[in-house]
Amino acid sequence: MPGEIIDFDNKEHLNESMLGRFSKREITELSISIVVMSLAFSFIFADDMLFLLKGNIKPLVISFIVVGTSFVFHEMGHKFMAQRYGMWAEFRMWTGGLMLALFLAIASMGKFVFAAPGAVQIYGYNISPRVNGITSLIGPVINILLGVMFLSGLIMLTIAGAGGFLLELCLYGLMINLWLAAFNMIPVPPFDGHAVMKWNPLIWGVIAVPLFLMMVLFFFL
Repeated sequence: MPGEIIDFDNKEHLNESMLGRFSKREITELSISIVVMSLAFSFIFADDMLFLLKGNIKPLVISFIVVGTSFVFHEMGHKFMAQRYGMWAEFRMWTGGLMLALFLAIASMGKFVFAAPGAVQIYGYNISPRVNGITSLIGPVINILLGVMFLSGLIMLTIAGAGGFLLELCLYGLMINLWLAAFNMIPVPPFDGHAVMKWNPLIWGVIAVPLFLMMVLFFFL
């Protein structure tokens, strides 16, 4: 999700250096967030909480691929869309959120992960509700597209009668991206859905309502 989008009074506050694509700090904080979130989600994918001690790295590998792509593509969608509109945008990790994610994953015995590793901080000028809404919407849309990709792989593997690692990867990829898209479309701050709802309630409904229904069907039925 994007962090609070701060509207400067005018364009003079922004310069070319602020609009650069990546900084060393951003790369470092993205890397830390990927590692911690991958470890946290791996407890959900594992049958045994002691899987690493027993030499079973498959849940961690699956988690690193699924969470890494889902999380990074989501946040970079916000970043690049904001930069497209001439805004400064960089990812900043939330240390407390990362610690809480890891703690809850272990404490719940792999049943729950608090996925709030950080956010893309955005600064711009004369930001309209439309720009804010589109910048916020792109993250969940990317997760939907990734979910479709994993679903396609799941269908093809099932038809082919294949199983094993790739089947698990596609199944968890579908689940995580569906969950991330729905979670971020909640229409209250600081979630993406809040900005989308303020911009265009119809677009929010067309995307969010089916996501919520699919999430209920997928996880609870």
